[in-house]
Amino acid sequence: MPQAEEVARRVARGGGTLAGAPLLVLGLHTPFDAHEPRDAASVERFARELQLTHPIALDSGMGGDPDGFTATFRRFAMEGTPTLCLIDGRGQLRRRHLGPLGDLELGVELGWLLLELQTRRAD
Repeated sequence: MPQAEEVARRVARGGGTLAGAPLLVLGLHTPFDAHEPRDAASVERFARELQLTHPIALDSGMGGDPDGFTATFRRFAMEGTPTLCLIDGRGQLRRRHLGPLGDLELGVELGWLLLELQTRRAD
C-alpha cells in the first residue's frame, strides 16, 4: 500500500507528472485467514495508523468459494498479494502484477495509459 498511497498523493497534490491525472487509486482489503479483521472499523483503524488517504474497499469475502478465493480475486484472476491491477477508463484490466513493482516500471505503465487516454480524446 505504500506505493499506492504515493501515487494517490502525487495525483492529489498537483505539480509533477501525475498532477491532475485522471487516475483513481483504490486499495482493496482482502482477508485470507479467519483471524484477519473483516470489518470496516478495523480497516479504517489500519488506514489511520499508516496515514493512508486513498480509499480502501473491503472485498466481498469468500462466498463459499471451494478454493478460498474472494470475489475480487476471481474477477481479476489474482494469485496473491500484493497485486497491482491497472484498469482503464473502459473498465478493462490492462495490467496485473503480483508482488512489488518498481516505481519506474509503474510510471511507464501509467504513462502508457495516460497517453492512450489523451490520444483517444484528441481523435
